[in-house]
Amino acid sequence: DEKQDKASSIVKLIKVIKHQRYDPVIFFSFGRRDCETYAGQCAKLAAEGKIPAFLSEEDVVHVEEIFDNAISCLSEEDRVLKPVVEMKTMLQQGIAVHHSGLLPILKEIIELLFQEGFVKALFATETFAMGVNMPARTVVFTVLQKFDGESKRWIHSGEYTQMSGRAGRRGLDDCGRCILMLGDEMPEEDAKHMLQGKAAPLISSFKLTYYTLLNLLRRMESSGQGMEHVIAKSFQQFQQERNAPELETEVKRLEAEAAGIEVAQEEALREYSTLRAGISEQQRALMATVMLPANCIAYLPPGRIVRVELEREDWGYGVVVSVMRGQTRGVAGSRKAVSAADVAANAWTIDVLLPVVATPEEAV
Repeated sequence: DEKQDKASSIVKLIKVIKHQRYDPVIFFSFGRRDCETYAGQCAKLAAEGKIPAFLSEEDVVHVEEIFDNAISCLSEEDRVLKPVVEMKTMLQQGIAVHHSGLLPILKEIIELLFQEGFVKALFATETFAMGVNMPARTVVFTVLQKFDGESKRWIHSGEYTQMSGRAGRRGLDDCGRCILMLGDEMPEEDAKHMLQGKAAPLISSFKLTYYTLLNLLRRMESSGQGMEHVIAKSFQQFQQERNAPELETEVKRLEAEAAGIEVAQEEALREYSTLRAGISEQQRALMATVMLPANCIAYLPPGRIVRVELEREDWGYGVVVSVMRGQTRGVAGSRKAVSAADVAANAWTIDVLLPVVATPEEAV
């Protein structure tokens, strides 16, 4: 089993880290279940004595005291919950789990004990690397691929920098150590981009909407100046102002480049454009002649497939059902000036079967 092999490798790695005194160590995984599985197996082996103990007996007493005092605010029923009991057992071995699915009080306890140096091996997701100043001596990546909601991919340079940056404690360590557990072959280009690439730039996601403006007006007591001050001091405005000189330079460069473009055979292109306009005009005149009843009725027997366009609305293709000479439509009683061609065209009735879909209003 792949996870069993990974857990076995982590156990061996913990032994090396303990022997070389590279602890405390943070193991980064991209799944809550993986964190809990690896931490649980390591804690079990530590309790059985198969892994060197991280904490002394005195440290264990301190951990128990801090943990019990922290959960004293919980009810008796909550104190015996399985996650709480299991976490205490792991913490007694100097091992802990940290991810977004933990109870808030457990996360606070783990962070406190980690800062106090009582957590020597922490199994965490990438959320632990965001915004929490809790460095370790060593960082281990149990996997370098993550699922981003669409597909499985190698982690980006910014993500790697954020997590690996936890290795090395200022004022305590000369350097930080980062260990990568590569289960799959990593392409050279991906590895180079991850290790040497630049982090993604910080871009403001501030969006000015009507809702935002109304909220600002309400908070600023209908003061337009106060609202403008807030917007002017936003990070979005700062970025726009910072990029403005560069954009202006680019606009000037493009304008100069456009002005310097010489169009070959400009006169020939102008003549071609005039000819194309004339062709379009002749095509419209030809179509008007073709559509006269005297010219087209003979070609509209029942069964003929035709394309219907009525009052500039395209109805698509349909099948001619019947053609009859009937009463003029749209002529009698109309205030518009009607030409002889319009009268002739409306003197015929052509029934066409068309595929149509009723709108919700019509369906009701």
